[in-house]
Amino acid sequence: MDDDRIGSLLVNRYLLLEKIGQGAMGQVYRALDTRLGSIVAVKFLAQTLKSPEICDRFALEARASAQLNSNFMVNVMDYGVDERDTPFHVMEYLEGQSLD
Repeated sequence: MDDDRIGSLLVNRYLLLEKIGQGAMGQVYRALDTRLGSIVAVKFLAQTLKSPEICDRFALEARASAQLNSNFMVNVMDYGVDERDTPFHVMEYLEGQSLD
């Protein structure tokens, strides 16, 4: 199945390179931050969860995560809503083995 997000530029900044995960809450992509030149992870909220309450909780999660600093958590660096009205988080990209 083709993914029309791959190769697109999110909010005129994040170039989506490949889908690296998907679950009940949404999809995660590896992306290039074109302003800083770094690789990041972008998590989109699933379309099926886009109620006002869930979108508010997703935004709260981004704000809370951005204020925490721990070696045991992924850092959240940005939050927004794309042109499809889908909320997203931008997080540090960590490479490693799958937990599966």
